[in-house]
Amino acid sequence: MLNDSAEPLAIIGLGCRFPGKANSPEAFWQMLQAGVDAISKVPSDRWNTNASTDEDDDVAMMMAKASAQWGGFLEQVDTFDA
Repeated sequence: MLNDSAEPLAIIGLGCRFPGKANSPEAFWQMLQAGVDAISKVPSDRWNTNASTDEDDDVAMMMAKASAQWGGFLEQVDTFDA
């Protein structure tokens, strides 16, 4: 549904968190300008990329099959406020 009203809109704040420790719009822009590759190995506190394929452990089996070694990871995800 389109709204044809012309009510003013003000953006009064902006925040962001991106891989590569870009935790502000300025830091993100600088990272893009510098051509920084924010892809890294999986942090050891995220998941075990060397998960066992023990058939008795469904979680370990799933992680071993679907495990990625690299990704774009946010810093301090335990403090993320959605």
